[in-house]
Amino acid sequence: MLKGILLVFVFLVGVAQANAQLKTLWSLGESNDESSEFALAPDGYGDFLKNDFGWEDRFFVVGFSKLQSDFPYVLPGSADYWGGTSSLTADWGDVQPEHGRGVDLDENTHRSVDIYDNAMFIIALDNLMELLPKTKMKWFPVREQIAENSKKLLWDTQNQKFIPHLYLEEGSPFPDDFDEKEIYYFGGTAIAIEAGLLTREEVKISIDEMIRLLKVAGAPSIGLTLYPTYPEGFFKNPIMAPVYHYQNGGDWTWFGGRMIQQLVQYGFVEEAYEQLLPMTSRVIENDGFFEWHTVDNKPKGSGTFRGEAGVLFVAIQMLEEWAAEQ
Repeated sequence: MLKGILLVFVFLVGVAQANAQLKTLWSLGESNDESSEFALAPDGYGDFLKNDFGWEDRFFVVGFSKLQSDFPYVLPGSADYWGGTSSLTADWGDVQPEHGRGVDLDENTHRSVDIYDNAMFIIALDNLMELLPKTKMKWFPVREQIAENSKKLLWDTQNQKFIPHLYLEEGSPFPDDFDEKEIYYFGGTAIAIEAGLLTREEVKISIDEMIRLLKVAGAPSIGLTLYPTYPEGFFKNPIMAPVYHYQNGGDWTWFGGRMIQQLVQYGFVEEAYEQLLPMTSRVIENDGFFEWHTVDNKPKGSGTFRGEAGVLFVAIQMLEEWAAEQ
């Protein structure tokens, strides 16, 4: 689930100009002051997350999806805890160290700033301005300020990498002798590149470092979440306890594929092709798009993970388009 501020841009009614009059193309529900046709109605908002709403790979397709099962009667804002809140996690993950639940802002939380959240916010603003050009005057200065501060505060110029977290007044939950800045966040770096925060030279430095670290870790692809891993016991949720497990060093094509896309975008096509092959090979070998893989390349989680399939499709498409232009 996306950490940080949950941005949901929903267009409830599509319209088109025809013969100087507005004509409804599609709509969701009826204007009848009731919500029975929507999912979770009339008061099931507390089960928002349990019913798989609010996650990155959940979407509604007009003409295919059904209101009663696929579109909730209410959508959360940034202060609605039932829609998912955010705290310290490992890179882009959704598991916090303080207790066994996913992420929750409570008295145990150690608030922090990280590159993944801010880069996703920048991308969301870019998408918003593309969809609604008239909003650019309002949101472009915000976008530029977030981008400037993200690079200024989170980019380690000396080591040419993003620091994992910038902690607020609660400080770090980890022992004083643990140097978290040694950890390299693969996924957050990929999204930062997508947000346009790194120069081409810095992108090259980043992919070279990713390749170096995955060899050190013995990992199968640049989908590696992070390296080195958090020591066992740093996260109370057992899914993060074994090193190289889940988001603590697991290998996720979902983010590795996004890095491939950015390599193509920045002209590093040879690197993109070479790093794509381990990901596509295991799809064929395992006959499925699995959620994540272990450090020894064993598939884990769902075998029909749309996030993996989607990023691989786009990456392959971008390489094909590049080849057609040569």
